[in-house]
Amino acid sequence: MRLLLPLALLATLAVTLPSRAEEPPPPVPQPVPEGGGADEAKIAELIEKLGSTDWDERAEAEKELEKIGKPAAEALKKAMETAEDPEVKVQAKRLLQKMGALQAGEVTDESFEEMLELLRSQDGVAWYRRSGKPSFYLYQLNERPEWAEALKGKTLAPRLLKALSDENGNLKRNVCYLLSQMSVPEMAPQVAKLLKDEEMMTRAVAAWTLGEMGNAEVADQVIQALSDEEAQVKGAAAMALESLPTASSIEPLLAAMSSEDPNVRFQAYYSLKGLTGQNFRFNAFQGEESRKAALQVIEEWWTKNKSGFKPRQKAKPEEAGKPGPERSVEVAPK
Repeated sequence: MRLLLPLALLATLAVTLPSRAEEPPPPVPQPVPEGGGADEAKIAELIEKLGSTDWDERAEAEKELEKIGKPAAEALKKAMETAEDPEVKVQAKRLLQKMGALQAGEVTDESFEEMLELLRSQDGVAWYRRSGKPSFYLYQLNERPEWAEALKGKTLAPRLLKALSDENGNLKRNVCYLLSQMSVPEMAPQVAKLLKDEEMMTRAVAAWTLGEMGNAEVADQVIQALSDEEAQVKGAAAMALESLPTASSIEPLLAAMSSEDPNVRFQAYYSLKGLTGQNFRFNAFQGEESRKAALQVIEEWWTKNKSGFKPRQKAKPEEAGKPGPERSVEVAPK
């Protein structure tokens, strides 16, 4: 009987006490739905708190917005561009980059329009006849990190290209120069349209840009620019032709070596040397008789060699492994 009591007691306990196996399983964590259920008003409130002077409140708002994720991104981008509080703009941009919703060098539509306004407002292109090419100085482009970063590559090229149809001369010249620094030879046909522009400087910068782009498909249009009424455009076109190798350039360059302008003569001579690979003797600044005699020798060479002639491709400095030679207009001898 003493053994039966404990067994009965155990049986009773087994009925009254629940087994661990019968306990309800812990709730499985459910993924937060995209947007975390936050509405636009909540997102707007959190974005406003990004400008709070209370660091804890600001940090909590950032944490919540990051948790919301993609649905908050568009509102953050808008705040980055239009918020009245500069602190909100800064924090919104930083948070977008942290979330991977905004690349460090990304230029928004509003930011790009601001860039265009800057490019319209002043001419950053200056031309020095001694170097025969333009220089560019617009320091404000480097004050905006996203502009400076984006202009290092060519992602903005398609958007900049559209600006070439603008009526503003400053904008067209500035954009031309910026495009010349990008690897976008396929855009040369659009730039070539500026060779007919009303403003002389725009035509000159366009001709130089086409040389930098190196797309020989526009060589015929640049050759036509050798007949421009302005010597500066002629010189730029003559220089560009060295980078647009085609046999059809040779005779127009020979003709340009008889130009009344010594700068045009010099640039034509230099390109002719580059395209032929010949070290012709010709001083663009000597007297007319001396120049005629030197030119006659070159023309005789061309008569003998033009059949089947193939122009030499201009070596890129990076391919040659060293800086290219400086091309400067010589000083006329006394």
